Parts: sequence; C-alpha cells; structure tokens
Amino acid sequence: MNIQCGVFERIKKIAGVFSGCVLKQLCGLFLVGLSLAAGEASAYVMRYSDLSNGYSNCSLKDNGNGTSTARVDFDYKAAAGHHPTANFQSRGVIVYTYGAAGQLNESSSVGINSVTLGGFEKETIFGGYRYAMFSNRYNSQWINRSPFRAAVVVQFNNSIIAKWPAIGIRAGIFTSGDDYGDSAGLAYISPATQNGICTLLVNPEQPPPPMDVTLTMNAPDWDIGELSRGEETLKTLSAANDQLCFTYEGSKFVTFQKYIINATNLNGLSSNGRYLLKSLEDSSKTVPYSLTLQNANATMLLPNAKNTGFNLNENGRTCFTPTFTALAEKKSPGGAYSDVLTFTVVAKP
Repeated sequence: MNIQCGVFERIKKIAGVFSGCVLKQLCGLFLVGLSLAAGEASAYVMRYSDLSNGYSNCSLKDNGNGTSTARVDFDYKAAAGHHPTANFQSRGVIVYTYGAAGQLNESSSVGINSVTLGGFEKETIFGGYRYAMFSNRYNSQWINRSPFRAAVVVQFNNSIIAKWPAIGIRAGIFTSGDDYGDSAGLAYISPATQNGICTLLVNPEQPPPPMDVTLTMNAPDWDIGELSRGEETLKTLSAANDQLCFTYEGSKFVTFQKYIINATNLNGLSSNGRYLLKSLEDSSKTVPYSLTLQNANATMLLPNAKNTGFNLNENGRTCFTPTFTALAEKKSPGGAYSDVLTFTVVAKP
C-alpha cells in the first residue's frame, strides 16, 4: 500500500506534461487501480491556508458572444509555510459557480475557456477530490514563491452562470500532494460588482444576491392613542395602512439575502436603550417606548441591538405590523407626545 501511494504521488508530479483532460483521466484510472488493489486509496483533497492578503480590482464583463470575463487581483503571500504536507509546484487558481438556489457548486473546469495569471495562461487542470485547480509549473509568474500581486483573468461560457449570475475565484497552491486553497475565502464577482470593489466571501456557501435590489419604503404616521399611567401600554396597529412596507423589483434572487432594519429617532434614547416620546408642552417630560415589527416570517425589536435579520418575500412586497410598548410614569403630565423615527435597511453580511 505505501509503495503504491508513493507511485501515485510521482505520477502527479510528472502528469503535467499531458493536457488537462488527459491528466484527469490518467489519474482517475490510476486511482481506480489502487482502489481495487488496496481498497483504501483516495484522491488528493483540498487543504486550506492563509495564502493571500486579499483580493482587489474585481470586475465582470459580458463579452457579447456567449462568454464573459471575470478579473481579480490576487495579493499573494510568500508560499513558504503554506503547503506543509507537500512540495510547491505552482501558484493555483480555483473557480466556483452557484446553483439556482445559491448553493455552492464544486469547483470545476467545465465551461471555462481561459485562466491567466499575470497575463500567462494556465498549463494544466488538476482534478482532485471535489475540486479542480488551474496551474502552470513552467511560467515564472505562476511559480513565483515570493509575495507578489498579479491579475487573474477567467474567461468562461455564460451558460455556467445562467442559474446564478456570479462566479467565485480563490487563490491556491498546486503541490506534489494535497493542494491548498486560500482560507480567507474567495472573491465573489457578479453583475452587482462595481468600481473594482471585491466581495470577500469567508463562507462561500452563503452568497449575497448577484443582482442589486432597490427598496422603496412606505412608513406611515402612527397614532398609538392614549397611554396608561403607571403601567405598560401595548398597542398593535393592525390596519393595512399602518403597516411598514417595502416594495422592490428587478431581482429574483432577493429571497436569498437577509436584511437588517433599524431606526434612529429624533428624541434620543433612555438610559436602558429605548426610544423616547417627548411632551409637546414640556420637552423635559418623556415616555420610553420600543417598537416591534412582525410578519409571518420575522419578529424584530427596535432599537435592533441584536441586528436581527429578515428575508424579503419573492412577490416584490414585504410588510410588517407595528406594535408599540410604552411605559408612562404615574406622574407623567397629560398632553400630546411625539417622536420621529428614521429607518435604515442594510444587507446582512
């Protein structure tokens, strides 16, 4: 068994002289032979190490001929110390796509026409266990073990991003054994990528929507009526015209993103973090209150100190019923009280 595995390692070292397609077939056949003989052999797996200082200058361009080009700059760290289980062969590039529900596909070479690093084309494609890595063991850019920055350009068929129009690109190291991917995550590039800003996905299995979503909010004027002195007043405004609603269009992927809603207010917060109603006659007189927004899928207490998230409905409209909880002291003077809330909605990282 040990001798056979050693032979397989040497096969990987020299297999780059074949084309990428033949390489995968030869290694696959060799693996089958080992499995039948020893019953224990397995393909090389992807390990992870902090290979880069990050990603920059991301862009995605539709070429108008059924293909697109994604670009990202890798800021490689020195290779030393980041491939402890095997010998360095080449810098590597790993490319990912997504399924219709935003699920991460295994990295693959299918539909990818070109991968360049620093302007130089990949030499081989190695297919390990549930991953594919592009490499070049003969080009000075690809075999550079020192820290350096280089542009990675991937040209691919649009068909591979038809279900989810985004692509992920991760830095790697191709070795004589198990290969390495960047533990920092991958650069997530989509039509929403603008001004060269890269989205780093530390958890690639949770992608944001690949298309921008524009929200329009309808915030009504609320009248919570009379407050009881010396006890908590709970007031739910269930009428349709009292709901806080969002409308949006232009993206079928909106349901895959969580959002966080919060609000600042005109009168500030109480000592225990609640909003304040102020008397219109005497601004020194206040009543603390909180606001709960609720629908069938989410309940959020505002101020939203816990950054509780919610999902938008897929029909282009999401509404919340407001419930106010206020506590007026027994000595609170009568009269009108008010506050102004300013709402913000952001995508949850």
